[in-house]
Amino acid sequence: MRRREKDIKLAGLKYLKTLENQGEIIWVDRLNSGKYFIPGSMGYRGRLIQGCRAGTPDSFVILKSGRIVWIEYKGNGKLTDEQKKFRSMVTGIGHAHLVIRDIDSLIEAMEKILL
Repeated sequence: MRRREKDIKLAGLKYLKTLENQGEIIWVDRLNSGKYFIPGSMGYRGRLIQGCRAGTPDSFVILKSGRIVWIEYKGNGKLTDEQKKFRSMVTGIGHAHLVIRDIDSLIEAMEKILL
């Protein structure tokens, strides 16, 4: 069965927002990558917006301990070379990096991290 990354990401962010609202974590946010054109109006020509660099995960969580959990949501895809480099970099300095393929694996991983 093909899992849609978008659906996994939405469910994951909803779950993490619940943890934030319950005070289990300090902060959760999603990150935008890629380039986006914002069209102008009333004679303004618009502008190109650059999101995060290639390899940056989809979201992050700040734990009460100050540790950061980086989260990459994947349907059936694989990590890119840039994503593997980012994972190696952040785990090398003590952060957690999760590759999430379904909501159950996110819940299980966060329960272990929050113990």
